[in-house]
Amino acid sequence: RPTDMDVDATGALFITSWEGATFNYNGPNAGYVLRVVKKDAPKVEVPDLRKMTLNDLAKLLVGDRGVLRLSAQRELLRKFKAAPKSTCIEFAATGGKLSGDYASILTYTQLARISGTAYEDWFRDTMRTGPIHPAELMALGDNADLKPQLNAVQIRTDLQVPNPQMRAATITALRRAKAVEFTGDILSLVADADPIVAHLAVRALSELKAVQPCLAALDSADDAVKPGALRALYGIYDPAVVDGLIARLPGAQGDLRRGILNALCRLANQDAPYEDPKVWWSTRPDTSGPVYQPIAWSETGKITAALKTALEQPNEDDARWLVARMYQTKIAFPGLVELMLAKAGNDTAAKLTAIEGMIRADNSIPAEGITALNAISANDKEAPELRVQALRIFIRCAENGAVFPGTVDAFAPLAGRDLPDAKLATVFEDFTRGAHNAKWLGDYREHLSGTDPAKRQLAATVLVNLATGRVGKEKDRADAKKAVDKGFEKPESAAALLTAIARTGARPLAEQVEANLNNPNNTVAEAALFAHQKLGLGGVQGKTIGAMKYEEVFAAVQKGGDAKVGQEMYLRAGCIACHTITPDEPPKGPVLNAVAKIYDRAALTESILKPNAKLAQGFESAFFKTKKGEQIEGFVTREGGDSVDVRNIAGQTVTIEKGDLTERGQREQSMMPEGLLNGFTPPELANLLAWLESLKK
Repeated sequence: RPTDMDVDATGALFITSWEGATFNYNGPNAGYVLRVVKKDAPKVEVPDLRKMTLNDLAKLLVGDRGVLRLSAQRELLRKFKAAPKSTCIEFAATGGKLSGDYASILTYTQLARISGTAYEDWFRDTMRTGPIHPAELMALGDNADLKPQLNAVQIRTDLQVPNPQMRAATITALRRAKAVEFTGDILSLVADADPIVAHLAVRALSELKAVQPCLAALDSADDAVKPGALRALYGIYDPAVVDGLIARLPGAQGDLRRGILNALCRLANQDAPYEDPKVWWSTRPDTSGPVYQPIAWSETGKITAALKTALEQPNEDDARWLVARMYQTKIAFPGLVELMLAKAGNDTAAKLTAIEGMIRADNSIPAEGITALNAISANDKEAPELRVQALRIFIRCAENGAVFPGTVDAFAPLAGRDLPDAKLATVFEDFTRGAHNAKWLGDYREHLSGTDPAKRQLAATVLVNLATGRVGKEKDRADAKKAVDKGFEKPESAAALLTAIARTGARPLAEQVEANLNNPNNTVAEAALFAHQKLGLGGVQGKTIGAMKYEEVFAAVQKGGDAKVGQEMYLRAGCIACHTITPDEPPKGPVLNAVAKIYDRAALTESILKPNAKLAQGFESAFFKTKKGEQIEGFVTREGGDSVDVRNIAGQTVTIEKGDLTERGQREQSMMPEGLLNGFTPPELANLLAWLESLKK
């Protein structure tokens, strides 16, 4: 019971309690509620409802203020519980019929347990005289003892009235009353012009298990109701539904055939029952398909066999469509992905869907899948988004320690090139700046000194990023730095390293750049000069952020900045390891274009320099303990029914099977390390902020 509330300049909420104590709430998810009142709004006088009579309370039920109606309704019901039965019956005969308003009718219907037969008599009279209010139908559905009052003729009329609200209320009443005798009448409304009515009709038929009416609709000449009947059927897990659909499949053509196949896909698995919200849902749940956590049921084998037969049919268009649908509904059987890949033909999107289905438990991919992925990613004539999708499959596997040789083959052709497509450039940066590359540091050393120019340039780029990045282990950075130093002993690898330094903006390696400006090898000297220019060496750098007070830096970066240069800063600072800039990229940390829309420059500055000051919801550091004794920390990027993806401080995504977990929890700290930009200057931070602000456009 607060007596006073106030908000200070920082947004902290102060509450003074009725006992006089003052509380300050300024936790990691602190917020506050403000009441906004129009300047000339009339003052609202709220009466003391506890002192009002039954009839006076009843009059409030027809007012124009929703909160007051609800409060009056609750107070009436409280008074009814304490009042003599005769008082309730008297009110039922007078005050309860004050209005056809929802609040009045629904309050009245709740007198059933108190006022006895008067309640049923009133309903009987109302149903006989009509017209019926939608609230009366809702009350009929809510009270099983009123089911005898359902007037079949009146109900069938109400299902066809022009008012969609009335049609919706009638369907809801029949569903709640479990009136299975009306399923044939509800069926026609699955094709209703009003989408809400159509949806309610489908859900009602599913809940009432209207198997035979819906199957019969598939045999009728009314094509309009067939899609709705199928939607209703794939909500009914009954062997009769499965048998009925499979029996009709051989003779079905066109949209009906695909509709039946789709229904079978939806029925192939049931969804596991909802259990613990801490386990099932997060700010980034799995959205990969209509089935969240599939579990088999008695008909799964029969459905799978029917779908396999359908997939083997000669109709290639249907097969490619079915490939995608089976993947979305998480259907699997031995040999499925190989069959899916064969059926995909020249359909790249379907082929990628099939390849994703090939990924094994250890995140490896069969050889034929790797070959197909490389063909897609290297094809300049393919749509860039499909090439990116292929490359991201490689990244997904590489982050979990698999498919290294194929990954190098896929990314090497992109190294050392100016990529015209922004999405291709982003996926290349994503891979080459990932700390997962430390697992193959020895392989990259070999490629750096090898004879393949493309693989050499890729290795140089990865090693430079590992040596200068802020994510990952200190030992990995030290080992990568040794590999870079060793690479400067040969002209070919030195030139590749200098090119990589220029492209990545790796200023910590400025000493090697300057040392090679007069290299006797012209190729190396030219690469060093290019890097020298790109890094802006030779001028006065200025004081770095790490050598300044927070207040000094904060004041210096609140204005100005070059957004174009800031985009390079985003890469140089390693932000890409834990952030994305568009929602269509695989999730990591907070999406930066969304952040720029919400926060101003002052808030962005604080978030970068003091990452633990305020945490974005869903990006708190989480910890997971497994049965093997492992402890994994990071933030959740996807929460599935059986597994959870966690991105750690090294920028690696780890998939954890929920069955292997013994404990999970949250830490109230950011994954973003303190001092990330200590080696940069305030003007460089201003450039980064200018670029972040440009993203919201």
